[in-house]
Amino acid sequence: MRQPLRYGGDLAFAPFEWLDAASGQPLGFQVELLAELQRELDQPITIALRPWAETMAAFRAGALVPRPRLQLIRFHGVLAPNARLRALVVPQGPVAAEPATEAAVASECEAETIQGRPHRISCRMRISEFVTSRCRRQQLGVGTTHDMKSVLTDMFLASLLHREYTLGEKINLWRGKLFSGSRLWNTQLSTDLTQKVSRLEVPVYFLQGVFDHTVSYPLAKSRFEQLEAPVKGSCTFKQSAHTPFFEEPDKVREILRGDVLTGANGRADPQ
Repeated sequence: MRQPLRYGGDLAFAPFEWLDAASGQPLGFQVELLAELQRELDQPITIALRPWAETMAAFRAGALVPRPRLQLIRFHGVLAPNARLRALVVPQGPVAAEPATEAAVASECEAETIQGRPHRISCRMRISEFVTSRCRRQQLGVGTTHDMKSVLTDMFLASLLHREYTLGEKINLWRGKLFSGSRLWNTQLSTDLTQKVSRLEVPVYFLQGVFDHTVSYPLAKSRFEQLEAPVKGSCTFKQSAHTPFFEEPDKVREILRGDVLTGANGRADPQ
């Protein structure tokens, strides 16, 4: 019997992973991927979902992944153990005091100046990281449209070719996505809207694609049924994923004009 692989995750990270309240079993998109991986590798995988802080603490303590007997990471270049410039990029521990010479003081000041510079990630690097992660998610079916081949060519580069927007507006579009994503991510994970918001005093419309794995379609339907509002409508798009207004724009336009602007729900799914 092969040694089982161990996976630690967040018990409240729907739709990717969560614990079912009734059965206590892990569910979600990532859990299904792990099940497929288990069959592909023919190796058991144990899944432990806890509050994210506990999972990270267990990981750091070696409870999830035992510490290796040998160093598995080899550093090269400026990070190599004997590299001359390693001291300028790696934080140093306390050293014994030595008589300071003028040359030593100048060298130390230069090193402190380099080390003291704040680590900044350029906008180009942030966009590259964002696009790369979206491309990987796209391959797993977690994408903007259900038939998109690459978020880089079909979304990012395509957005730069639109003549309706200035170059500055196109750049600020992606800067805004990066800015809001980094600032609001923890708030999104820690806020349970099903507990905080049970009723809205304005009309509510859910436009959801059945191929959407970014926002779970079943969870969105469940949330819609729980939410109270004067008028509400859930509209299913059978040929769309995360952005129905890209994939079925005519139907979206019809709903906006016929229902949203008039405060009706005649074009919504039957309740």
